[in-house]
Amino acid sequence: MGQKNLLEQTRTRGELEYLAVAKNGVGQYWIVVKGTGKPFVREVFASAEFCLECAVEIEENFEIWQVIELRPPETIERIEEMVRMGLEREKVSRVWGEAGL
Repeated sequence: MGQKNLLEQTRTRGELEYLAVAKNGVGQYWIVVKGTGKPFVREVFASAEFCLECAVEIEENFEIWQVIELRPPETIERIEEMVRMGLEREKVSRVWGEAGL
């Protein structure tokens, strides 16, 4: 299944329960806590699609409400690693896209 199809399905099913994607003042996207707008992680994405994909992946793998409340260090480290992987996927996609492939 292509990335675009997955994102469209995610949007229509409303999969994000605790997290949301927000655009900052310089046109970058980050994962925030739904309802508060408080950043969930510090890293930013260049595209809403990769940010959303990462947020969905995080929600699928963790009990986010517990993470928001307790902020357990080992879980936060794992989430940060997932975000770094998402950023790397975005970077690779951008490089390959610019190459015209």
